[in-house]
Amino acid sequence: MGTAMFEVGEVLGARGNTKAKKLKRGGTIFVRITKAPEQDAGELRLQLRGIKLKNVDGFMGKSDPFFELSAKVDSAGGLTWQPVYRSEHINNDLNPKWAALTVDLNRLCAGDLDSPILISVWDWEKNGKRQSMGSFETSVNGLLSSVTNGASGSAKTVDLAKAFVVNHRGRDYGKIVVVSATREGMQNVETSASVAAATSQVTKASAPLVPSSNVDVPSFSNALSRPPPDLSAAVSAVTASTAMASISYSASAPLPPPMAPPLAKPSFVDYLTGGCELEMCVAIDFTGSNGDPRKPGTLHYIHPDGQLNDYEKALTAIGSIVDRYDSDHKYPVLGFGAKYGGVVQHCFQVGPSAELDGIGGILDAYRQVFRTGLTMSGPTVFAEVLNFAAASARSRQDEARRSNRQAYKVLLILTDGAVTSVEETKHALNAASDAPLSVVIVGIGNADFSSMQFLDDFQSNGESGRDICQFVEFSKYKHDKSMLTRETLDEIPAQLVGYFYNRGIMPLPPIDRMNESFALSECDEEDIDLNLAFGPDGEVTFANYDGAIYDDTQYDTISTYKIGSAAKPFVPNAPLAPAQLHQPYGSLPSETYTSQPSHGLTASAYASAPQPPVYDQFRMPYGQQPVHAVPVQAQPVFHVQVPPGVSSGQQLQIRNPHTGQDMIVAVPHGVDPGGTFAVQY
Repeated sequence: MGTAMFEVGEVLGARGNTKAKKLKRGGTIFVRITKAPEQDAGELRLQLRGIKLKNVDGFMGKSDPFFELSAKVDSAGGLTWQPVYRSEHINNDLNPKWAALTVDLNRLCAGDLDSPILISVWDWEKNGKRQSMGSFETSVNGLLSSVTNGASGSAKTVDLAKAFVVNHRGRDYGKIVVVSATREGMQNVETSASVAAATSQVTKASAPLVPSSNVDVPSFSNALSRPPPDLSAAVSAVTASTAMASISYSASAPLPPPMAPPLAKPSFVDYLTGGCELEMCVAIDFTGSNGDPRKPGTLHYIHPDGQLNDYEKALTAIGSIVDRYDSDHKYPVLGFGAKYGGVVQHCFQVGPSAELDGIGGILDAYRQVFRTGLTMSGPTVFAEVLNFAAASARSRQDEARRSNRQAYKVLLILTDGAVTSVEETKHALNAASDAPLSVVIVGIGNADFSSMQFLDDFQSNGESGRDICQFVEFSKYKHDKSMLTRETLDEIPAQLVGYFYNRGIMPLPPIDRMNESFALSECDEEDIDLNLAFGPDGEVTFANYDGAIYDDTQYDTISTYKIGSAAKPFVPNAPLAPAQLHQPYGSLPSETYTSQPSHGLTASAYASAPQPPVYDQFRMPYGQQPVHAVPVQAQPVFHVQVPPGVSSGQQLQIRNPHTGQDMIVAVPHGVDPGGTFAVQY
């Protein structure tokens, strides 16, 4: 019927951890990602029976009832009911006894036996349409405690004392009784509580065997595929040590007071699910050692055929992953190591605005920076960029905290050489270690980067505060994009969790998004419809297909990002004024470019181009309004009328009358069919 491709990061970074795409042949596919439960809650074995259900099939017919079990989830359109199980229908029977079912409790209620579930009864029709016969809310515990003895006998003799009333628009549409209900196959959920209670009696000489720092934190590349650690051996060891410790107490020795077990260490996915905003800042090396960008073979050379240079490859490979988790896809981009007006700038704005739109906006600004009259110079200094990113990260988190949110920043530094001042860089990293910040430094080119190993070593060896830095040589992963992203981003989840958890900041609960709209993505013309073959063991394979669908080892081309046509390369054979690109450290340029630039721009255009300001002149502190700011206007809304048969909590697909865009919204609680509610656009 159709296919659509989704990226895990794209889904996790979306509101409600949910994405939807239209299909070429019509219809919509929704994908929602949730954290795998840490414990198997087992299964519910259940059999239900209807008693005197109301016929909704008209005077000449009789309803064919079936039922659905639905779980309440926080989806992109708000809190809504998501079907988990659908029974078979029973023809022409208002006292149906459905077959016994087995449903996974992790799916039905996330292991919480008191969590609400919805049981809906419907009248089946051949044409696929169905008519509501009513519904009711209960819980797994409610079902377990409502088993009715003799419910499989005659409908006239069934005891209805524990029956559930099927309600439709405030009216009684019959009863549902529980024929049988048992919970099976669950793990011993009391084990962890028992161990915690037992270990609270252990003397101080008993060291904990499972420190919280050993809790596995998933990486970007395998956050959802890594199985949970097997703690059975550790639990046994703790239990054994508890037994031995209790022997050391004399009969009269008082036991220490019980201690509350520590909070379980959350995971990276927990913080993302709670709405933590992951943001990126990019810093690019424009020192003279990169070479003349107009000459093929140099590191900043812009390829006329659309191929990316190594700076662009590293930027797109890493940035496109982080971009999936960024809330607004706007990024500050900084440059360092170039002169403007004869003064070396170690932190200047790249691009026409303080924040650029998406990876395409970064690439566009990067290619345009060579037309702003800069002089590629030196030395290689990271400290100002680090200080800026740390200050920005602190301000952003402070602003987020005031509105009950969380924010974390990733600084990506791309450089062709070793940092000039090791001690200054160490000091800047140490000062930044208390900020909600991770630093990824990628070495571009074939320089000797051995002296840069200190970036990883000095923090991991405890010479400074929290380890926030990762250094990677691009040349080692030049031909494998997926390996580059895995190597550079692997430490960020643990660094993010460490920052918040060590400060006692736990993940936020999922946000109630009841009145927020959810835009659908159009079908992607590059998505490939494939015929699927299903083996007898349930294995799914592609039928009649040769070749790869998606090769994540290959780098993109510039056409992937659809950047502006103004980003054009220099004329490769244009003469070079060598002193301009390789100024001695600290000396002033003797002249501006004397060569004739390409695409109609004259040398004077370079010299007269506006000089990018230093960062503290172009960027307002987070949370501070510029003096010319325009007051925020109230968000405009339109109203939606709830159609018949739709109840509160259910989702509607509507078309925005102002933009023409399809949207998914949830009906707010308390709004009945025929009522209206407001939707922002």
